[in-house]
Amino acid sequence: MWIVASVRVDGKIRQRILGHVGVAQDEQEKMVLLKFIEHTKAKMLQARQPGLFPPEHVAAMAIEASR
Repeated sequence: MWIVASVRVDGKIRQRILGHVGVAQDEQEKMVLLKFIEHTKAKMLQARQPGLFPPEHVAAMAIEASR
């Protein structure tokens, strides 16, 4: 699994790879990786632009919304 950012280059949207997270062998590992990704994304966003909520809360909301 990868963490990517969508960026506009010459009027077209491209995805820039921010990092490789890992490979899931089964559904349980996939859920663990997805939770880790949400926490990592929230921390990355918080570093770029501070938000109203702590990164852990943002990640928990994203995980809950994906169910």
